[in-house]
Amino acid sequence: FSGRHEGRMQRDEEGRVRIDRNGSIFEVILDFLRRYSSGSKNAAFAIQALTETQMREMWEELDYYGLENAVFPSVPFSIGLAKSSIDLATFSPGSEMLSKRMAFGAVVLPENRGVLVVGGHSGRGRLASTELLDLETQTSSAGPSMESRRVNCAAVVLEDGKVVVVGGYNGTVLATSEVLNLATNTWSP
Repeated sequence: FSGRHEGRMQRDEEGRVRIDRNGSIFEVILDFLRRYSSGSKNAAFAIQALTETQMREMWEELDYYGLENAVFPSVPFSIGLAKSSIDLATFSPGSEMLSKRMAFGAVVLPENRGVLVVGGHSGRGRLASTELLDLETQTSSAGPSMESRRVNCAAVVLEDGKVVVVGGYNGTVLATSEVLNLATNTWSP
């Protein structure tokens, strides 16, 4: 130990210290550190999937072990802004989308593949179309259309890289989902 918790540690008669902490959250932290150090581009998926309560628990564990900067470096690799400089962030124009849309879903794709925008409303009607925004080239390109038109849907990227779109509205509230396989660029129910 670094001595940082020396006053809080209780040793048994053999000098051993029992650490009674949140093992399931620590497992997520260790898995992230192992995957990130091995170069996995999907290392943070488990952390991104934590609930708000689990995220607070994780911050407590990170603080206890002194690992805050190992998991959340002062200049995060995902957005390129120092945590303390978020107030200094500025917006700049990006690429223009192919379709006007509001109330859409969007996800950041793994391996810097861009942002996938799904569904929404054009102002004239509900959309089943998708677009890929390439942030490096500042271009938009059409993606595969979903089976259902969806306004106010949610989207998430799974660990295996597939995109799941759930719910939304198309004249009735939807209880369905669709899965995009990025390898084949096709949707399935």
